[in-house]
Amino acid sequence: MRSASSVWPVEFELVIEFALVDTRGKINNTLWPYFADPLTLGLDQADGGSTKIVLGADDSVKVQRLARLRVNKKDYTVGGKDLAAEPIRLVVQPKKGVVDFRIDQRKICSLPIANEFRGVTLHIDNPDKELLGQRWSVAIFRLDVTWIGVDEKAKSP
Repeated sequence: MRSASSVWPVEFELVIEFALVDTRGKINNTLWPYFADPLTLGLDQADGGSTKIVLGADDSVKVQRLARLRVNKKDYTVGGKDLAAEPIRLVVQPKKGVVDFRIDQRKICSLPIANEFRGVTLHIDNPDKELLGQRWSVAIFRLDVTWIGVDEKAKSP
């Protein structure tokens, strides 16, 4: 899925709420470490590049299964409370040349960013293997971008 392309304000808040669900809609986010990159979110940059945000299995840890959030090519371990039995809330919020990434209320990282974004791309690659006798899919509960410091009439894409 890809949004329309237009210049975004410098400050915005992108919120995506998602989860792994079985065929009956039951959430089990503890299974993210078992699947390689089922969810990719791209922030399209004005220069044609993209800031990629990926959630999936952390292949760098061999002794135990962990999930990781990858922002471009840098990995951050995600686990415990971040993988609760309710939708995961990822918030992306740039301010003054730096973007903060939070899962629920926990700050995962802050990174320098492009000066101008033009859209968002969402790619879901549902797992092709069964776990716990079930097929699992990525469910998106919310995807919202809100402009910060912009007149109410022109607030969202």
